[in-house]
Order: sequence, then structure tokens, then C-alpha cells
Amino acid sequence: MAGIRVVVNIHVNPGNEEALREEWVGTYELVNAEPGCLQYELMQSTTTPTNFAILEHWADKVTYDAHWEAESNREIPYAHLLDWGARVTGKDGAEFHDQQYFMTRDGKWVPVDDSANS
Repeated sequence: MAGIRVVVNIHVNPGNEEALREEWVGTYELVNAEPGCLQYELMQSTTTPTNFAILEHWADKVTYDAHWEAESNREIPYAHLLDWGARVTGKDGAEFHDQQYFMTRDGKWVPVDDSANS
């Protein structure tokens, strides 16, 4: 089974970008140490620097559910920097995706079987 992919879109008030990156470090270290965490990264928009995305990849639903239980019970240290609803492009919140991998072959995106890596 392919893993679980989650994208969390967040927005900060202008001037809080560096503060978010600094406060993110502790969360990054904590979550990356959880069993089944394959990726937990903070990405910043190159066109709208106040927009960020957290990219999560979990080995399976069981490990993601354990993460969600832990996450639901801990305080988000950077919550005071977030400005929900002020985003100009895109939409704040979490997205959950069924995972299908694609790679480029001969200049085109084609699906690949990633079952050996899941």
C-alpha cells in the first residue's frame, strides 16, 4: 500500500516568515522522529513568501493515525504567527491525497509502480 500524503497550507502575517521558520525546527525534529514519518517538511512560496505548506508523507494509515492523535493533543508552538483566512492565493487547511507516483519518461509524466518502496 502506498503511504499517506498530507499537505497543510498555512499563512503568516508579513514579517513573521523568519519567526515561523525558526519555531518550526522543534516541530520538525519531534515529528520526524515519529515511527512511520517519511517526510515532514516546511516549504515556503517563492511568489508569496507569507504562504507556507507542510508536506507530510507517512508509511501507512496506522502510523499517520498515531501521529494525528499525538498532534491533536499538543500545542502548536508557532500558532500565534498564523493568520488563517488572510491568504491571497490558494486555500488554508489540510489536504489528504491518495498516493500515486509519476516520473518523467521521454519528456512526459507517466505513472510508476512504487509498491516496492511502500
